[in-house]
Amino acid sequence: MTATTEITTTSGIHAVPLSEYCLGMMLAFNLKLPAMLRDQASATWPTNQHTLYAPRELRGQTVGIIGYGSVGRELGRICDQLGMTVLAVKR
Repeated sequence: MTATTEITTTSGIHAVPLSEYCLGMMLAFNLKLPAMLRDQASATWPTNQHTLYAPRELRGQTVGIIGYGSVGRELGRICDQLGMTVLAVKR
């Protein structure tokens, strides 16, 4: 009796969750959430908080993607739908 081994790949299986994580981080930094949370934790609010924490829109911004595999392509697709300019490089 001959034993057979099946070889499979999971390439691209994590493209959606990883690209959504990247988008979440992009939004967090654009909305200045790390600075807000740091000030909230220290119970200090700057006097110019309205200008300091003013959010920027992702629409119209340019995103650079290094690596255009399954994750990069998915992130590029999402960013394109948000009205961003997508620049990507691959090997």
